[in-house]
Amino acid sequence: MSAAPIAGAARTAKRAGAALAVLWLAGCAAGTETGVGRTIISAAESKLVFYGADPTTMRAIHFRLDPPGRNATGYLGVWRGTGDAFPQARISYYELAPGYHFRADHDIEGYVGRLGFGDAGEIEVGDGGRLRNGLGPIDYLRFAVGPVACVAFGQSWGRASSDSDPTASTNRLIGHYCGAEDEKLPYERIAEIVAAIGVRGQYLPEPPTDAARAADKGPIELPFRADWTGYHESLSGAFLAMGSGGRGRIYVPLPGGAGDCLGEWRRQSGGGGTGAPQRGTWKLLCTNGRSAEGTYAGPSPFEGSGMGVDADGNRVTFTYGRAIYAPPPEGAGQAPTR
Repeated sequence: MSAAPIAGAARTAKRAGAALAVLWLAGCAAGTETGVGRTIISAAESKLVFYGADPTTMRAIHFRLDPPGRNATGYLGVWRGTGDAFPQARISYYELAPGYHFRADHDIEGYVGRLGFGDAGEIEVGDGGRLRNGLGPIDYLRFAVGPVACVAFGQSWGRASSDSDPTASTNRLIGHYCGAEDEKLPYERIAEIVAAIGVRGQYLPEPPTDAARAADKGPIELPFRADWTGYHESLSGAFLAMGSGGRGRIYVPLPGGAGDCLGEWRRQSGGGGTGAPQRGTWKLLCTNGRSAEGTYAGPSPFEGSGMGVDADGNRVTFTYGRAIYAPPPEGAGQAPTR
């Protein structure tokens, strides 16, 4: 799958099957777990880690998967709301034994086509694209079950010893997340979901505190404007404050549908009720491979500016919040020393 959005009009498929009461256990075998033995294990015994599910409203169960032939090790995690069928999440992860590799790429469209949600509604398939988490590039595909917004995701990594197929991989992860009926899944939320996936021994995302997790449900979105010397001028996007306001995301769609840039910022000093101007660092990574980083500063949590450089040494400057409509403060940010 390429970085460009998945082409094609939305497709509707009628899904019928098991009752909702058994979907999260018996029905969780949809997709890659068909015919695979499963053993219930503790979260600590699983290599799969996911911090994108709210523990106050969702409960988890973990399995070890034993495929026929013993040529792979697999893990399955299922998260579900304590009441109805939604919210829910399901992720499976496989790593192959030495000498084996996946010949075909992960197929998230086929994965969605094999899901069943009983009487919850029809599956409406939407658009998709590519993001990046701590494990590497990850493809996503939006879909809906009646009024419920969902996203499927999949990624493959690990170089195989096969010289005949350069795309062959040894590790694969695939799954989906469906929110509560009133939960929206904009691009920023999808980015948070895939960023919260990890595999022990390879990458572990930072676990959010309960307070930050609760506050993340209502991020503050501020307007963002940037100039990227030698690349793009007057880029527009969003500067999002999460949790207690000490960290957040930066999202910038590239002109002409050329992709997106997603990054993060972290406060290092000031702000947080101290009354002092806040200062911190930021990083940005685009779907076309470009990246940049630097520092920012602002007189309040709702306005500021920053500067930095990309991997080629080109200057990047930006303003956010109320600062867009006023001159940036003196000493707003400094490019990192390389």
